[in-house]
Order: sequence, then structure tokens, then C-alpha cells
Amino acid sequence: MATQKKTTRGATRSPERKGLPASALLGTGFIAGIICSVLVYSTVISKHPEREAKLAASKAAAAQEKAQKDRKDVTSNTKFDFFTVLPEREVIVTEEPRPAPKKPSNAIKQVDKPPVEKPDISGERYILQAGSFRQGADADRRRAQILLLGLDAKVESVEANGDRWHRVYVGPFQSHNTLSDARSKLINESIDTLVIRQKK
Repeated sequence: MATQKKTTRGATRSPERKGLPASALLGTGFIAGIICSVLVYSTVISKHPEREAKLAASKAAAAQEKAQKDRKDVTSNTKFDFFTVLPEREVIVTEEPRPAPKKPSNAIKQVDKPPVEKPDISGERYILQAGSFRQGADADRRRAQILLLGLDAKVESVEANGDRWHRVYVGPFQSHNTLSDARSKLINESIDTLVIRQKK
């Protein structure tokens, strides 16, 4: 019988390389560079110690000279002439009679008053429904939230489809202006509303 030769398909492994990883070589080169830099710097300074001493002495002398100059500038430039200038600029104030304060006019009083609300001629009033809850505590919580906004709110309990609902009403409002102001306050607090018209 003849044996079949096995064929290998797919990826083959390459022989493993032996040696140092690249990071070890990079680190060795970096350390060798630092050592060489230190050696070169130390040989240059050791050959010229007098140059280093002169440089340090000149820096110290320059700093001392600058400090003395700054001290002289402060003492020579500071001059107070307040006491000589003040008497020359003295101003004598004479008493002049002041005019009597004017009485506020009626026009100003009208501006300070809030605008008078004109009711709609149609004879309708408006109420906002600000929520309908199964639990009375939830309705009371919403009513308190609306009262903190400065709006009048009340809770009414209603029987609908065999369930008891607690509805929160805001109002009544006599005009569209006050209705829209209240509605915008509620929308700013993320409270959805439903407008209800009522005949008087």
C-alpha cells in the first residue's frame, strides 16, 4: 500500500530569532550617550578651572553692582511733594441754595403700578390642567411645586372609568395674556399643561 503524503496548508512558523530585543539596545545606547556626555563635560571643566572661577566671580560682581544701583534709584527717585502741591490746589466751596425737590407727577405713579388686566369680552375664562394622578400625594406634590412658582393651584378628585383620579388645576385666568404667562412659567419647570375653556 502506498502512503499518502500529507500536505500542509496555511501559516507556517518562522524559526525563532535569538538575540537582544530592540528596547534593550535602545536603552543601552541612551545610557552610553549620557556617560560620554558626562565624561566630555568633566574633562573640559577640569582643564580650565580658572575660567570657571572667573565666570563665577564676574557673575557675583554684576549681581552686587545691580543691587547697589537699584538701591540708589529707589532712594533718589522717591520724592514726596504732596505737602507742597496740596495747599496750591485748595478750592473754596461756597454754599449755594439747593432747589426744592419736585413732587412726583401722576405719570410716574402710573408707570410704577402693574398694568391693569382687561378681561376678554367673550365672557370665557381659562383654566390650566397641570396633571392628573392616581395617587393624591403625587397631586399634592405637583400643587406645591406650582404654588412655589406664585400661581394659584387646586386639586380636584374625579371618578373616571371606575378609577379615582386627582387632577391639578391652575387658575382661573380672565385673559390670554395671564394664561400665556402662567403657561410659560410651567413649561420652564417642565410641567405640561392642558388649556380648558369655561363659560362664565
